[in-house]
Amino acid sequence: MVEDGLVLFLQANAGVNTIVSTPAYPDYLPSGSPLPNYSYVSVFKGPLYGLQAQPGLTQWRVQIDCFSGTDQGTQAGQYSGANSADLALAVYHAHSGYKGVFPDPQHTQVDSAFMIDWNGPKFDAVRRTFHTMVEFRIWYIWSSPIV
Repeated sequence: MVEDGLVLFLQANAGVNTIVSTPAYPDYLPSGSPLPNYSYVSVFKGPLYGLQAQPGLTQWRVQIDCFSGTDQGTQAGQYSGANSADLALAVYHAHSGYKGVFPDPQHTQVDSAFMIDWNGPKFDAVRRTFHTMVEFRIWYIWSSPIV
């Protein structure tokens, strides 16, 4: 599935892996997770319909939430700092403009991926963490399992 492909793709990316080596959590970051860390939420997934639309092309909007316990980041996009904005920037550089195949078992073919929203970093006083959200639109080719 495309979700597995995204997780494996980000986990294998050197920029993201420099900051966090664990895979992204689905939906929400579990309480007590080590920081920095990240999770993803599927916002929308649906096929493209139209008279001249490419058959099997599917749109997926995914929100990636990045968390850290510090606001002491680095300058100029260097990833040695471990704050939520650095992690979000690493995810952005890994994913925005990507076209290729995800490393999931189904070898999901990504037609295009691009960022559509960025929010943060913001401080959550209750959890005592910083949070940065980045949202992507991913167009991929969906193949029906029914032949």
